[in-house]
Amino acid sequence: MKLAFLGSKALGLAVLTAVHSVSNEHSWRIVHPLDDDDGRSCREDFAKFAQEHNLEILTASSQAAADKMIQDYRPDAILVCGWYWLISLPILQMPPLGVFGIHNSLLPKYRGGSPLVWSIINGDNVVGATVFRFTEGMDDGPILYQVKVPLGIDDNISVALSRINDKLSKTFPTQWSSYLRGEADMTPQDESIATYCGQRAPEDGQIDWRKPAKSIHDFVRAQTKPYPGAYCYANKQKVTIWTTEIDHRIYQGVPGQVLLRAANYVVIACGQRTAVRILEISIDNGPHHVREVFRSVKLRLS
Repeated sequence: MKLAFLGSKALGLAVLTAVHSVSNEHSWRIVHPLDDDDGRSCREDFAKFAQEHNLEILTASSQAAADKMIQDYRPDAILVCGWYWLISLPILQMPPLGVFGIHNSLLPKYRGGSPLVWSIINGDNVVGATVFRFTEGMDDGPILYQVKVPLGIDDNISVALSRINDKLSKTFPTQWSSYLRGEADMTPQDESIATYCGQRAPEDGQIDWRKPAKSIHDFVRAQTKPYPGAYCYANKQKVTIWTTEIDHRIYQGVPGQVLLRAANYVVIACGQRTAVRILEISIDNGPHHVREVFRSVKLRLS
């Protein structure tokens, strides 16, 4: 059987490593995007893995180049994880066993862009990932496998990704192997409970201090490292906020007002008489101590 993997980044490598371990008797072609300008790139690690296991690996500089690499190979099945471009219709229709991808949500919820970010922004306490067969629609193909992991109130997106990646890498390969043997069924998605989300951009991370503390805390932990981060302005200076806690005391204050300056945090007023503690910030990508930036209780953040 001829298998192809289209992908990049740490999760892509973890998934490839895991599925290859249970299907190494098959022929593999890895197609990796040229992503050296992406700080999350693991292209050298992919090359090392391919060399160690005597696998073919090609680097694509465009979607057209990637399509040709797949068309020339004509695989029986394709697995996609960490891919930059849309999968064209001819590629979707080529492999008899289909094209499969991983979406960081519990489909059919959060179809579309930035699903895990939106899930944490909404305060979900269970998150996960879905392996599904690609179709022409938006993330609406039949489901091959899902993983679910718990998320506590202070767990951020980095924690969520780590838990999802770990569970997926450990449990999905068995299901993938079963599918290749024709022994695994797929489940149609329930359209009646489908939800959709839009792709996010860094400028979407500005904090609205009029919202309650829980919403702001979720907003921050959903976009912290390795993402661009939530931010606000202090004296017209952009401040990226990486870590917060909910301050459970009741406060009277104007949303965005500095209420209290402690040794290792500052308390900021939020909507509905709530407040958050800001613990970790940066300015111009450099770390700063919160007391050095939020120097006065007269300060109002925007």
